[in-house]
Amino acid sequence: MKARYYVPNPSYRYSRILYPITARLMALRDPVLIPYTLILVNVLAVTGTVLTLAVFVSARGISPWWGLVYGLYPGTVQAVRSDLTRTPGFRLRRGRYPRPELQSAP
Repeated sequence: MKARYYVPNPSYRYSRILYPITARLMALRDPVLIPYTLILVNVLAVTGTVLTLAVFVSARGISPWWGLVYGLYPGTVQAVRSDLTRTPGFRLRRGRYPRPELQSAP
């Protein structure tokens, strides 16, 4: 496999390796299930982000329903529909929800 010769920016491609590995592990290494688990990883990432945002805004005294804004945002919906890696990457980049005491006042 000489994929590295055909990848335009290898450092970018190799940094996104956790997404397909997670999907493969969830598929129990069954190649037939991998397309489904790729979508499942995206859906779980969006769900986790929505729940994280709901907890974050409710800690600030705002209705947790505002967490759905991210989940229903057209860009997020399109990312899940197109099986893009944007959603898991965003979730990993943010990590846990920020603690309110570490945030500056609005």
